[in-house]
Amino acid sequence: MSSETSSVLDIAPQARPQIELELHERHLVSGCKTIPVKNPNLPLKSDKLGFKYLPYSFIGDAITLTLANGKNVAASYHTLRLRKDLLLTYGQIISLARDFYGTYEPISDGATEEARGERFIAAFNTLANGEPHRLSEAMDILDVLQKEIDEVNEALDNHQNPSFVYSRLPDLSSELASITSGRKDIPGYVELARMNWDCFGEDALIAYRTGHSVAISKAINDDLEGAYAMNAFADRFLVSCFSAGFLRTPRRLLHLDNNIAADVCAKFMQDEDNAIGLSVTSRGKHSWKVYGNRRTVDSENEENLLHCVRALQSSADEIYAAYRTKRLPSKSPNNYTALKHVPLMASARSNQNFAPLFTFDNERRQQITSRNLRRFTTDWNSRSTILECETSGLWLHPISINDVHHILPGTALAVVHGRGWDISVFCQRRDGRVLQYQHYYGTWTDGFPPVFNAVLFTPLAAVSWNEGKCIRVYHLDEKYIVQEYSTDTNASWYRGRLGDLGIKADPRTSIAAICHVGEAGKIYIRIYLQEAGSNVIREYRWDGSTSSWSSCWDDLPTALRGTSLAAITHHTGHDIRLYYQAEDLTIREYRSKGNIWSPGQERSFCYIVGFADIITFVCYWGGLDVQVYWRSQNDKMVGMQQTKVGWRYLQQPIGTLQLGNQFVVTTLDRGRSIRLYYQHKDSQLREMCCDHGSWFRGEFSS
Repeated sequence: MSSETSSVLDIAPQARPQIELELHERHLVSGCKTIPVKNPNLPLKSDKLGFKYLPYSFIGDAITLTLANGKNVAASYHTLRLRKDLLLTYGQIISLARDFYGTYEPISDGATEEARGERFIAAFNTLANGEPHRLSEAMDILDVLQKEIDEVNEALDNHQNPSFVYSRLPDLSSELASITSGRKDIPGYVELARMNWDCFGEDALIAYRTGHSVAISKAINDDLEGAYAMNAFADRFLVSCFSAGFLRTPRRLLHLDNNIAADVCAKFMQDEDNAIGLSVTSRGKHSWKVYGNRRTVDSENEENLLHCVRALQSSADEIYAAYRTKRLPSKSPNNYTALKHVPLMASARSNQNFAPLFTFDNERRQQITSRNLRRFTTDWNSRSTILECETSGLWLHPISINDVHHILPGTALAVVHGRGWDISVFCQRRDGRVLQYQHYYGTWTDGFPPVFNAVLFTPLAAVSWNEGKCIRVYHLDEKYIVQEYSTDTNASWYRGRLGDLGIKADPRTSIAAICHVGEAGKIYIRIYLQEAGSNVIREYRWDGSTSSWSSCWDDLPTALRGTSLAAITHHTGHDIRLYYQAEDLTIREYRSKGNIWSPGQERSFCYIVGFADIITFVCYWGGLDVQVYWRSQNDKMVGMQQTKVGWRYLQQPIGTLQLGNQFVVTTLDRGRSIRLYYQHKDSQLREMCCDHGSWFRGEFSS
């Protein structure tokens, strides 16, 4: 590693403080903040379809504690008193420890066992014996952390895959940094992240063994409740050993007191390992795969969480045994019971299916963007590494071994058509860029260059007119503000005026858009979405006669949060139909005639709806018919057509859809031909065609 300077980037001095703050918040502490786990201590709940599920909670609350009277109690129902007014559960203490409460002296830096014990006690006391205002501060932090747990449980209640929701949660780092900023006596959230090697590798094991030993001593001295509280703080370091990003990152090496850039390098490696996962083995000869951060609640990480909960249970049981017997465990600290469940660091550092970004020999992967290439170099520096990682796009979630130019798994899709068989399909790449694939005169373009940037997993909606020469695409920017991108020549794109309204959307919203031609050839556009903090569907209108956007306060329905939205209209715009999923999980129709909204003829025209990830249904006019498609509970694509006597089912155009993947439909030749675009399990876009009632595979593939 070449010598480092104190600056983060070669920038003007007056600009450095702003850039450094941005690096603090965006790089060091980005990502999800909790480790939710299914809690068997909580009663089963029923989702909106009547299926039972176990709610999620903070991971430490999924264990059982044995009280002084010998009775067992679920950790989620038992609070531990840290001081007069601060009562926290075991899991809450784990969630607050080290990330939010600690000192400027890492525990593992202590030269002797005694010194490390003193450092642990000092760190614990920042939470347990802090100033009076620490009480409200701790509660504020937990309120923010609880948001992530609540999002997961809301997904379960809506019969959604929690993994799909958790991986797309907005980053709460700035909110947490704000709560702990301005501390005078102890480091804040961001400062603690700069020196957090107590959570990594062997240092995490040292910190755990130290804290666990101190807690055992307290239990022997007849203070079981105090010992549990201390042990929960120590278990924070134990939990780290079950997150891939903490296992092989050389965190201690990647730190310079006067240069945050080295710490940021560690965060890049941590994020990469968490997302792709590491194969590990424990002392008990169990082998499994470890993930972390946004992949914590993935089904692939379930086994890992089970091992983690077993380790936490063993740790707490050892505390009670010391209290009951008033003796130290017969095993040495290196063989504490919980450690038999922990991944062996050597197994995490053995040959994985991708090369580490950094090694313990002070080497860096020679080609940062070639994750499979096991060639390393010592000729590197932090600043250039950050720039290369940042500009590569490979660290934008969801991180994978694949190239950034691949299409984002679970991307939203939008489609418009123009003259004849001209079609444009919009989707998002892994780096957030939105692509436009165009079909002209029997040939598809390759989607390059990208049209614009958007927040990852943005919803997409599009409208077109003038034989497809004029296109408007609607999406969310990185602040979840609704934006419009426009072209009037099918060549040059520019930002539309919708963003001037500053509409803050719910991160889970979808967007529907329609347009029609009014008097004197003026264009009128309507978009539908859910705003932040509300499940009510909102409408915004573009008035071609005044060339302006405005919000509408019509009485539109309350819908399921994150519902897919689909809208259609006659070319006159006098009859609009809006389809959405209600909070009871049925698909419903709302209809506007003469600008007056009311429920459709059938308030719930489909009762066999299961919410499976992002349920998507697309509508189109085929003559005077309305056809609606959606994803069923078993990930099948289902279609219905409205006839004079009601709704009837349509032939399935494709089989099972990949979990989380969306689809869009457009019609040609007055509805006699249908083109359906969807994301295949290989993440590529595919086309299905229907001409005169028969479905067949189309030629388009991204």
